[in-house]
Amino acid sequence: MGGDRHRRTCLHYGLFGLVFVCACDDPGRARVAQARLVPSPAPAPDKDTPTPPHTERSVADPPAPGPSPKVTPPVVDVLPEPEPPATATRIDPRDVPAGTPPDNARAFRKLPVSVHDGPPIGGIGKTGIHIDRVWLGSKYGRRGCEGQADNFATDSAQVNVCFRVVHNREPEQVTVLWEKESGEMVKRRRGVQIPAQHAYRSRAYLALRHEYAGRWRVRIISDDNVELASTSFTVVND
Repeated sequence: MGGDRHRRTCLHYGLFGLVFVCACDDPGRARVAQARLVPSPAPAPDKDTPTPPHTERSVADPPAPGPSPKVTPPVVDVLPEPEPPATATRIDPRDVPAGTPPDNARAFRKLPVSVHDGPPIGGIGKTGIHIDRVWLGSKYGRRGCEGQADNFATDSAQVNVCFRVVHNREPEQVTVLWEKESGEMVKRRRGVQIPAQHAYRSRAYLALRHEYAGRWRVRIISDDNVELASTSFTVVND
């Protein structure tokens, strides 16, 4: 290579470092700059610090799965389901008996109803009049018919019949019939007065005799000949 001036640059990579060589104008005068990077040696271990020995952790093999334990199911007592409670049948005091004429039923439904009223136990008259209770007794007291309710002895004074009438607060009257079921005797009492009250307890009686022994029936009849209530009893000789 010729010329007054030369410029050469050499870059050399070695295994352990870097050598950089520069040449100037005068090939005879060369300044070489060399830089070498040498990796720092690793620090020597401290002689006073003992090196822990290398230990290997032994891992035990997991136990082989054995047969599953037999699980006994708990014993549960199966109880029978309880019977549902019986539903009480509510009787509406406004229930109209079968066979009631339409006009009588309309008059009946127009009547007021108290907490003490029950449904009709017999027919309904044209004014709506009806009876919701009838009972017998050998005596009569403040609570109505009391004492023996059947098998009346002929030496007793009488048989009493009590009945509760519900109507439209106008004066009315009913008839009480005492009928021996053999058909050989009928006793009639007309004109039993029912005052102008919503409900009224009335009473009639039959004086007993020896010839009255047998089965009897007492009936309460309205003015328009509707049977409002009836009940039976027996008279016996001592």
